[in-house]
Amino acid sequence: MTAAGREMKVTPSQASKALARLEAHYRVKLLTRGPKGMALTEAGREVMPNVQAAVKSLAVTSKMVTDDVASELTIAGPSYLVGIAVAAIAATQPDLRLRGLELAPSQIRATITEGLFDLGLCPGGAHGVPATWTTDLVEGLRQVLVGPPELVAALGALPITIEQARELPFVGTLSSMGGRFVPIQDDCPLPVAERVIVHRVQTFGAALELAVRSRCVAFGPWIAARRHIRTGELVEIPVIGWAQVESLELICNGDLIRDRMRKQLVATLRAELAGG
Repeated sequence: MTAAGREMKVTPSQASKALARLEAHYRVKLLTRGPKGMALTEAGREVMPNVQAAVKSLAVTSKMVTDDVASELTIAGPSYLVGIAVAAIAATQPDLRLRGLELAPSQIRATITEGLFDLGLCPGGAHGVPATWTTDLVEGLRQVLVGPPELVAALGALPITIEQARELPFVGTLSSMGGRFVPIQDDCPLPVAERVIVHRVQTFGAALELAVRSRCVAFGPWIAARRHIRTGELVEIPVIGWAQVESLELICNGDLIRDRMRKQLVATLRAELAGG
């Protein structure tokens, strides 16, 4: 029931109730629970072909009714991206019901076949995408070093050198692995071991907030820091020799999202993420 619920994007309780309604309709017991899990009863095996035919017919009808996409979409991506993407798509596709799911790129790639999401935002590119899914390059995500204005003013002339960057107080990021917290190896040209790490947090969004208030710097995607940069809370710090750009790819479940809608989604995201 848990697996069925996950595939249909409902709770196990809702899946059980749907089964109960089906059994009430046919007035027979369709499934029985045994030592190896749930299995079809004899009556269930007789009924199953009719149910499968009905489901297939409904699927075909659904595709005929809509030329684009299901009315509800789940979008997965890193915390700094998924909120931006959901808001942008909601503004341009008001008839869609959207759900945002915060997953790291490695988690997206690992769970793509489990039916957890319909769209995935993959910084660094998507790998191992099933044949039924599509992949589109959305944008190059520029990675930047940012810090509060008073700290940047004290640095003097910009850009700074790598030697100056080594002396800066950084906010680093970490993840939980096996019950332990470990530093995240990000795309900063200055390795973690060569940085002065003052604070550590789990998301880049938290790192930005901490940088604003603690006279520290943070390194990560410009798109995540753009609000702080535009309000003047943080300033971009150019470093000689640093020009980090990470590709962002959108993966879509081709069984749910037709080409026209996919192109609209890609265009929406490109417009939203432009300028970095």
